[in-house]
Amino acid sequence: MPLAVSRDEGGHVPADGAGVGRGRGAGIGTAASAGPLLTRSLTLVLIAAFVAFLNVNLLLPVLPVFAAKLGGGDFLAGLSTTVFMLATVLAQLRTPRLLARIGYGPALVAGLLLLGAPGVVYLWISSPSAALLVTLPRGVGFGIVTVAFAALVAEVVPAGRRGEGIGLYGLASTLPAVFGLPLGVWTAENVSFGAVFLVGALAAPVGAGCVLAARVRTARPPGDAAGFLAGLARGELLRPFLAFLSTTLATGVLVTFLPLVAPGSGVGSAAAALLAWGVTQSVARLWAGRFSDRFGAQRLLVPSLALNGVGMVFIGFSGNATLLLLGATINGFGFGVFQNAVMSVLVGRVEREEYGMVSTLWNVGFDAGAGLGPLLLGALVSGAGFAPTAAASAVLIFASVGLIIPSGKHKPGRPPRG
Repeated sequence: MPLAVSRDEGGHVPADGAGVGRGRGAGIGTAASAGPLLTRSLTLVLIAAFVAFLNVNLLLPVLPVFAAKLGGGDFLAGLSTTVFMLATVLAQLRTPRLLARIGYGPALVAGLLLLGAPGVVYLWISSPSAALLVTLPRGVGFGIVTVAFAALVAEVVPAGRRGEGIGLYGLASTLPAVFGLPLGVWTAENVSFGAVFLVGALAAPVGAGCVLAARVRTARPPGDAAGFLAGLARGELLRPFLAFLSTTLATGVLVTFLPLVAPGSGVGSAAAALLAWGVTQSVARLWAGRFSDRFGAQRLLVPSLALNGVGMVFIGFSGNATLLLLGATINGFGFGVFQNAVMSVLVGRVEREEYGMVSTLWNVGFDAGAGLGPLLLGALVSGAGFAPTAAASAVLIFASVGLIIPSGKHKPGRPPRG
């Protein structure tokens, strides 16, 4: 079980049990080691996160269609997603430094404005290249908020309930994918593209308003924050990062290619499988948070990673509705638990000033893996088919189990935290 370190009255995590002192004013930065989890401030932060992820999931499947209708063709249509994810990852790499310089509140407000406000600009766009240009700042904004939200939640929840707090954030970030993706497509087809863009643009004022009301501007990481490469240089962080990357590569394959091999709207369709996958994933993240607080996140890593692999094997039998739904459910549960467990373990292995860095590791692992999966394994799908590709993804996942088996070793003078 992760070491239940206490926090001082300023909300800081003491290093190796020693007290550290620098008080803060009231607001979200005043979490204690014991007390209510879902405070007014944390609730507002979770609402802001929810609308940010809703923006992304509403527009993600719509923008390629929008670009194609503007005359962009299949290449530029697909490039709209690539540009967004590339800008997201590049921004994530710089966000820890940004948090250390200006603090959570200003960073979140800026990120939410960059993510949401350009939605209005789409209303006046008439060329696919212009749509790509507008997508760039949205990706930057999303990169900022994903790192900042995850790091902030990890910092402000009580130390003994950190897993549950991360689980609540996971719920706020995954639920929009369950209904946001189909809702965006339906709205574009039955109402208009403009309606989707306007609803997405609401993320800016609603999210920024929630952040300001939560007073997260009082929370600011002290000192110089470690960067992404510094995290990769540390084995205790690199190993779970690589294992997580194996699961997100598989996720990219699943989300990209399953709709092509299981079209339609029946029980055995990709739509049904992805719905089961999304719902199960959301529930699993919340459950995993509570389990982690009681028994430790480390105990969840190996079994949840194994479930990821088993689920991908079953998903490969996409022609069998029963096996497809079973695989989607198993993989969704395993992936949801593993996401939460990896984040909890990473947070437990660093001090408070490095929460932004481990949040970057987690988010880059998710977004880069989901983006690289189709690129790296797309040729295998074309040449051998979906089932062998799903099996290859499962093999990669199973091979990464060795990266997360506890070795019993840790640095002298520093207790293991997960």
